[in-house]
Amino acid sequence: MALKPNLAAIVLSSILIQQFVPGRGIDTLEFVTISQQRPVVGSLNVIDINFKLNSFVDEGQFIFIGPLTSGDISFANDNSLISIDEHGTSFLDAYCFWNSSTKFLSVRVVDRIQPEAICHISVQLQNPTIENLNYEDFKPYLKINGRNIPVHALSGDIMGVPRGLTPLQLVIPQFVSAEVSQRIPFPSVTNILTVTFSVNIDCDSNSEFSLSGFHASGISGNVLILNESSSSVFGGKARFLGPESGIILLRIADGYSLDAYQDVIISFRMKNPVEIQEPTGKKFFISGTGSLPLGASAAIFQRREMTSPVGVLQGLSNGMFPFNLMEPRFVSSTIKQLNPLANSWNFLSVQLATDVDLLPGSEIIISGLTTSVFRHVNSSVKSDFFETEAQWHFNSGKLKLVISKLCPALKPVIALIKLYNSKLEQRSPKVWVAARSRTEIFEYVTFEAEMTKNSGELLGIRSGSEPLAIHIPRFFVKIVSQDMPFPSVLNTISVTLVPSCDLDQNSSLAFSKFSGVISADSIQVHSEPRVASEGKLLNGIFSLVLDGKMRAGVVHVIRFQILNGPNEQRAPEFFVSASIPVALPDGKFNSQLGPMSMESDDYSIHGISGGSRPLEIVIPRMITRHVTWYEVGEGGEGIYVSVVLKSNCDLSAGSQLEINHLEGLLAKSGLVAVNSVPHGMVHPIANWFQANGSISLSIAQKLFAGASLSVSFQLHRLPQRTVSFDSTFVSGFTSCVSAQVPIHADPLEQGPEVASQGDHASVAVGHELARARPRPRRVLNTLTLTAGSATQAVPLIWSLNNLTFTVGFSAAVPGGSVITLSNITGVRTGSQDAMPLYSDPPGVAGPTALWSRPMGTLQVALPAGLAPFAQLSLWVTVQNSGTPQAARDVYVEVNGSATLGRTLLAPSAAPAFGVDGGAAPLYLVAPQFVVRTAAQNNTLTMGSNNVSFTLV
Repeated sequence: MALKPNLAAIVLSSILIQQFVPGRGIDTLEFVTISQQRPVVGSLNVIDINFKLNSFVDEGQFIFIGPLTSGDISFANDNSLISIDEHGTSFLDAYCFWNSSTKFLSVRVVDRIQPEAICHISVQLQNPTIENLNYEDFKPYLKINGRNIPVHALSGDIMGVPRGLTPLQLVIPQFVSAEVSQRIPFPSVTNILTVTFSVNIDCDSNSEFSLSGFHASGISGNVLILNESSSSVFGGKARFLGPESGIILLRIADGYSLDAYQDVIISFRMKNPVEIQEPTGKKFFISGTGSLPLGASAAIFQRREMTSPVGVLQGLSNGMFPFNLMEPRFVSSTIKQLNPLANSWNFLSVQLATDVDLLPGSEIIISGLTTSVFRHVNSSVKSDFFETEAQWHFNSGKLKLVISKLCPALKPVIALIKLYNSKLEQRSPKVWVAARSRTEIFEYVTFEAEMTKNSGELLGIRSGSEPLAIHIPRFFVKIVSQDMPFPSVLNTISVTLVPSCDLDQNSSLAFSKFSGVISADSIQVHSEPRVASEGKLLNGIFSLVLDGKMRAGVVHVIRFQILNGPNEQRAPEFFVSASIPVALPDGKFNSQLGPMSMESDDYSIHGISGGSRPLEIVIPRMITRHVTWYEVGEGGEGIYVSVVLKSNCDLSAGSQLEINHLEGLLAKSGLVAVNSVPHGMVHPIANWFQANGSISLSIAQKLFAGASLSVSFQLHRLPQRTVSFDSTFVSGFTSCVSAQVPIHADPLEQGPEVASQGDHASVAVGHELARARPRPRRVLNTLTLTAGSATQAVPLIWSLNNLTFTVGFSAAVPGGSVITLSNITGVRTGSQDAMPLYSDPPGVAGPTALWSRPMGTLQVALPAGLAPFAQLSLWVTVQNSGTPQAARDVYVEVNGSATLGRTLLAPSAAPAFGVDGGAAPLYLVAPQFVVRTAAQNNTLTMGSNNVSFTLV
């Protein structure tokens, strides 16, 4: 019964959306449809005609549509010219002619109609006054150029009328159902009368319905407030014309409508007569005038007698018949609590109203309170109408209150009853109330009712105000993490909490146990949403007091900084607790939450596995420290040093590594050229300090924890000195966001010296040892790239993809050399020490390669070398990432006795999978439909509907 969309737009949309059956020749492109908008007898109707032809129709020709009949029924117009409304087409005249004898409409073509053009005619015709449901008898056709083209009559529902779109499918407005009943059959009290009715057509705003027969003498007031779900349709009110007429008027409010066959349920309050009256002979009627959609004339609903449900109400036979009355009872009885938290003081708030006066000495007995825990036999009561103590019968779960002064009929009375909540969580029980009403001659009339429980939210707990609904406060989410797992640095602790109940201002939180950190009396706190600004850390407990409300079910993040201790340690177990102040009528009481064990975030941070666990403290160090060296140049005066390192944490750009105590070596200046694998990981120029024989390396790009870093550099032998790495160690610091953290000093593990007369030399690269040819005492060869390209097979996200790289060099590449391909990013495949590799010619490379996903590098060993100008193709299979991206520039470099600096491979520009440029390496797109439309031909409920989809 919400506001309806424009009906004309719905009809036009349903006409224009058609499905055609392929394979029947060109005639299947023609169509003619017809529909109506107002299927009500006697109403001015709107007829919509749409057609499309597959041939020309010249100017001056006439188009005939008819006969517009259904059996013997047709429209009531006389011969007349009828204007075509604003939805008409420019091909046709602005008027059409209605022939009342032939029942045809004719319209003249004023502009030549092209094949495939869609024409629309919309005219107004007068409906007959006869109901017609024989939609199958309506079979018009369109006549043009001597051809008769069948007209398809749309058959969907409109205005709630089944098949109402078919012209001359007409109904008489009437009430489908009409019923009236009462809910409170007691004299001298407010009664609630309910009227339920439905109609057979849709009605718009300003439709009016008249309810008659309400002549009860106890009715008062001329405005009746409606309180059922349908009340908003009538603006929440009705007009009562007085007990003499007994008429109640209902009008559909602006912006609302009434759907056909939709039950309308309205309730209104009326005062019952003082005396019980015989209902025999009373009748109630309903009539109405419906305002139709689209501005049509009103529909008159015939007067109908309303029936009443047959049954027993409160022991009264036919008690639902209006104003059939019986003896009184409770008008209202509600109960709620003021504190739902377990193991704490609580108050029950009881509100009662009866339909009789309650004299002093009358008793109210509340039963069903068997799950509560009272501290005393008698409970204190705060009320204006009850004695100050209530008698508690623990075994039976009954609480008796005594009226201390007159409680008038219909007068709500409130009592506050103190009790102590259970330690156990529980649902609210059913609660009953009974009244022993004392009369003036000290007789008692007893009546009872189940009490209405206030189910509102309390302390953020859903239905927390229901009596004795006991809730154990907790944190649904209680996660703690850190951002700095290193010793002696500032560390930000993040706590995420989602409480099960509200924690009001002045509630306190405590987190433990912060072992191995420095205490502080005042620590600044940042919270989202803002609930606290300061805390303190004493004896391993961080505590704070809320200066804002922490709301139930809301994610709260609290951050504060502490100073980590100097030693390594494992993350301790953390607990959270809270003290929650609850305001009660006799003061405040603190309810306790917890302590509860907290969950620690467990993910890598700064490359430390599990480094997010709070107070997981790790000292940075090199877990792999391998050095090899050999002599180069004439006389062996040059010493080529290669060091392979792996860190237990990430080394950010700006971090420093120092290799100390390189005994018997010197550099000819304070600067030393450095090569690194992966390329560019270390700044190419390092500082040399002769005093302690150390070289300082600067990290240029982030080196991930566990990733291999190979650095090599050339020094010179000191005269008359022995080259020794026995005391060499590596140290430095890693540059973090807010601090420089020292790297633990550890000795290098020395590899075998490469003798000048030896047959082979071994150089550590990544996780493998690549075999090298005999090394003469000369400098390394330099290569240039003669052929280089990169391509892919599948440019689609999430797909498996073959990457192919082709290289060729100007000189021979010796066996044992290593080819490194870099900037291979946008790949989901994880790092592998032995990724399957395929090569052409076979056997030149592989059969596996070292793949580092964080670095985006693929390292390939060449066991047998590669001849000058020979081309080598390498390909691997990876899984593409799930994010579209531009193509990547892939670089190649060669390390070994012959070297090639970082050089770009030419990307392929060929298409792949229909994607222009799709063969470019790691150019990824998300497949999608460039055309995707959906349409339907009927928006009305319960009607048949054709849905079509177009995808390209």
